[in-house]
Amino acid sequence: MAKVPRNFRLLEELEKGEKGLGAGMAKPTVTNAVVEACSYGLDDGDDLLMTNWNGTILGPPHSVHENRIYSLKIRCGENYPDTPPEVTFISKVNLPCVDQRNGKVDLSKLPSLSQWKRDFTMETILIEIRRQVEHQLSHGSSITLTPL
Repeated sequence: MAKVPRNFRLLEELEKGEKGLGAGMAKPTVTNAVVEACSYGLDDGDDLLMTNWNGTILGPPHSVHENRIYSLKIRCGENYPDTPPEVTFISKVNLPCVDQRNGKVDLSKLPSLSQWKRDFTMETILIEIRRQVEHQLSHGSSITLTPL
């Protein structure tokens, strides 16, 4: 199967991000709820190389983080999607997969993303980070998330 070039792939992701994740779904499900709690888009509409993106994750419902918004920067390098993007929290967070000094997310510490695949997307990353937060909260681990 032919590989979709980087810019075409990023255009697809931009279109999906602009339409809103999970939009138009008939019936809400747990997965849809997680998808709708994440969003992303270009940092600068004039960025022709589509390198720098913004992402947001809503705090999980029924937790102290409900309705809070956590912001991330996503940088898709020239080898994306063959290599994962750099993901950095702007909001201060305390998660095992996040370097406390600089906010960078270590995707290798997220089980479902530890073996990067070309078909993973920015949406995949945001959803998996949010699932990590939910998993920690459901297992009684304390995490600190400080919204902007």
